[in-house]
Amino acid sequence: MNFNLKRMIKNDGYIKMFIIYGIVSVILGVLFTIQYQEVSWNMLFFGMTLVVAVLFYLRYYAIKNFDLDSTKVKATIKNTLYYRGSRIVTYEYDYQGITYRKRTMITTNKETRNLKMDDEVEILVKNQDPKKSIIWELYFDTEL
Repeated sequence: MNFNLKRMIKNDGYIKMFIIYGIVSVILGVLFTIQYQEVSWNMLFFGMTLVVAVLFYLRYYAIKNFDLDSTKVKATIKNTLYYRGSRIVTYEYDYQGITYRKRTMITTNKETRNLKMDDEVEILVKNQDPKKSIIWELYFDTEL
């Protein structure tokens, strides 16, 4: 399984949100630096950018290393909901005899538009914590 950064940026709703918030806070920081010479405004917006950068890295690191200790399982999409340009997808899967339900936010694009209710998708489930899972095809290359 090869992790694909481009796919993650394109499909993950949280990463999209972190990128947008980071860009907006940099722009606001620059504008307030030009408009007002007070240090408090500068530090606020550049501090927000730093927090967003850390959250981006943590999400990237968690997804990139998801396949180290995980199992590929079939899941069924139970619900999809559009919310501010993103989709909230709820899927259900069985792992070691227990049924889990997970909700995740993905970006609406050509690749994710095909995900509909009752579709079957492959997911990666963490062996140590089966509540943690991601939709495999949104983050990893499908070709070997």
